[in-house]
Amino acid sequence: MPKQGYLGSSDAAALFNKSPYATYFQLWARVAKGIQEENIDDDERVQWGVKLEPLILQATADRMKWDIEPNEGTKFVAHPDPKLRSGSTVDGWIVKHERGRGVCEAKNVDLMRWLQTWTEEAAPEHIELQLQKQLFDTGCSWGVIACLVGGNDLKIYEREAMPEVQEAFKRELIEFWRLVESGEEPDPLGIEKEVPTILDLYPTADPEETLELFGEENRGTMEIISNMEYWGKKAKEASKIVDECRAKILAMGKNAGKIRTNGFEVKLSKWTTYRKPGVTEDLELALDDLISTDRIPEDLEDLAVAWFDWQEKERAGSPSCRLTIKPIEGDPELKDELLEGLQKSDIGG
Repeated sequence: MPKQGYLGSSDAAALFNKSPYATYFQLWARVAKGIQEENIDDDERVQWGVKLEPLILQATADRMKWDIEPNEGTKFVAHPDPKLRSGSTVDGWIVKHERGRGVCEAKNVDLMRWLQTWTEEAAPEHIELQLQKQLFDTGCSWGVIACLVGGNDLKIYEREAMPEVQEAFKRELIEFWRLVESGEEPDPLGIEKEVPTILDLYPTADPEETLELFGEENRGTMEIISNMEYWGKKAKEASKIVDECRAKILAMGKNAGKIRTNGFEVKLSKWTTYRKPGVTEDLELALDDLISTDRIPEDLEDLAVAWFDWQEKERAGSPSCRLTIKPIEGDPELKDELLEGLQKSDIGG
């Protein structure tokens, strides 16, 4: 946890709107207005990460033949420049190394999450930024992210301190504290997860109060409201068209599992059982993420479809289906002609 009145390494990604947990606006609201973000300390993944941290540090020391000292008492290290009000609580220190003291950040990640958000070469951006901020605050020139994947595969990501990133931290920290001290409110990023924060900041709507925002200086306000009105209508129109096409494709496919046509393949998945797929809680969360981002590995596609179908049935209370459309080779001229027709139509253009 960061020291009161400081920004910790877990806040690093939010400074650049790169955090999956909080935007810059939400970070400002927490520090300037006391609006708390969702507490993830009780999350089972977080709890297991804390429990396994000493084992990951020891395994890293054994693998790399390093001396690694756990950060006993989770000591907070403040950046030497007090104006920045920045600091970090590292997991472990790499000591007695020819490169000087280094930082070790331990992570416990299930296999599905790793496949979705990590690679062999890189950690997710918010974790890379977390380590860079630890190097920034501690003055260490290097460090590692030690990631235990699926409980049995240790991956080590060695990193050097990046001067351009450290300069960016300094610049963003100075600006952040200027906003906090002045009371100036930053613009929200404009995503759904910021809505609860905004409602916590402004919980009422006074029917007697009207904001008059006319004139060229308020053109941005007009554009935002115009966008919402226009795309709100388009979303309703698109939803209607999608529902119509879905019904026609299902009727066309009858009992077939796939339909192939020029440029497209449609996979039809229908419920044949009411039994819940046998997946663990962690796998359920990972499958939800994969389905929502449409990045399902081929070897998990059948399981993901089964899980999606079961969820849809539970919500709807009646049999349902899923249509998965993917592009295939076909007559490019015919496909271009179809796309051009869509772009000229009201819904497409």
